[in-house]
Amino acid sequence: MPFLNPQKWWWITFLGLGFPILLALVILFMFFWLFFKLRFALISVIALLFALKNIFVFFAFNKSGSFNYKKEAGDIRVASWNVARFVEMKRNNNKGSQTRLKMMDLIKEQDADILCFQEFFHSNDSTYYPNIKYISENFNYPYWFYSHDIDGDQHFTGTIIFSRYPIIDSADVVKKLIDDSPYPVLFAGDLNDVPNSYTYFTVKGDLQDAFLKKGFGIGRSFSGLSPTLRIDYIFADNNFKIQQFNRLVRKLSDHYMLVADVKLK
Repeated sequence: MPFLNPQKWWWITFLGLGFPILLALVILFMFFWLFFKLRFALISVIALLFALKNIFVFFAFNKSGSFNYKKEAGDIRVASWNVARFVEMKRNNNKGSQTRLKMMDLIKEQDADILCFQEFFHSNDSTYYPNIKYISENFNYPYWFYSHDIDGDQHFTGTIIFSRYPIIDSADVVKKLIDDSPYPVLFAGDLNDVPNSYTYFTVKGDLQDAFLKKGFGIGRSFSGLSPTLRIDYIFADNNFKIQQFNRLVRKLSDHYMLVADVKLK
């Protein structure tokens, strides 16, 4: 799957989504044949060997530990989250607006230096929430870049970066930007695809996956459909050392926030 472009091999993506089930079946067959006919177990072993590349991006084998919220000197904290328009867009006091406030509190608690949000809603209409202004002014993010679509006359949905460091440039072709960048690279976002996919391997390239470096387990980041869907990522190139990683499992958005501390070597 990592080497087959889905534009030509669209049906192969379904095998990628089913990879956890296929992996479990191969392992079960291996143990079954270990007890009944050893040589047949070798078929499963060979299949697992061929799948090692996919297994090592699917599961993180690091020791599970707590996240230290006190940043070390020189650390840069990056948070990435698909915020699903903050659930409620119009100013009111309903359940959706209460969820929005909980999401804002969670963002503030991270004290991240860089915030990367997907499905981010902002409005210039005074009856709706001006989320850019709220986060920028209340959480101390003087710099931001917003790439958005227009939902209505004054309503916008898109992808945004908030930063406590100046933003000197922007672009929309991810892989080319990473390859051409003269600076150390951090990438964060919702790829809408699993780790054993063509998309993942194309975007990641030689970058480090923060979850694989410091996380443990499968690392589900999307709360719907399947418990195995890790589709949100934080990547860093080799100029950075990944210090720690956290996945905040909260029933707020349909995605979980990812947080990583990195340090320039």
